[in-house]
Amino acid sequence: MYYASEIVEKIKDSKQIVVYGARIVAKEVATCLMGAPYFFKIDSFVVTSMEGNPQRLLDIPVIDYKEASFKYKDAVVIVAVLEKYLKGILDLLNEEGFKNVISLTFESDLWSEIRGNYFKEFIQSQGKQYITLEEELEKNNSTADNISNMHLYMARCHVDRKLDVDFS
Repeated sequence: MYYASEIVEKIKDSKQIVVYGARIVAKEVATCLMGAPYFFKIDSFVVTSMEGNPQRLLDIPVIDYKEASFKYKDAVVIVAVLEKYLKGILDLLNEEGFKNVISLTFESDLWSEIRGNYFKEFIQSQGKQYITLEEELEKNNSTADNISNMHLYMARCHVDRKLDVDFS
């Protein structure tokens, strides 16, 4: 079972893909989309201003939105930033005439789903079993009445750091 299949199909159908952003969220989104199960080609990273941004990220060029509006007008633009920057970027992209925009902010459920597909493939490539909550509930024919012994914990942080305790 994979999540966000409609969005993945929209990206797959695009001839060009650009990621808006050039920091940690954009890097993680691009890494995810270039890996299994997606294997998408990212054509460029796009930023509001080149000032303070790298020339290349993951060996992919970083360009400003003005240049992108000429080169990638029909591309799918994946906005990979923190939620607090989203409105301004969407307004800018709309003004520049970009029509195929997907918001994949760090805080979004969509990012959790896209990352979940990637993580599932990564775990399985390590020879380990990966079962989604939906698959586990279906396997046990679980209902709200008989899942009282199930515990679910999820931690997310936009900055990777080592845990003080090894939970493996």
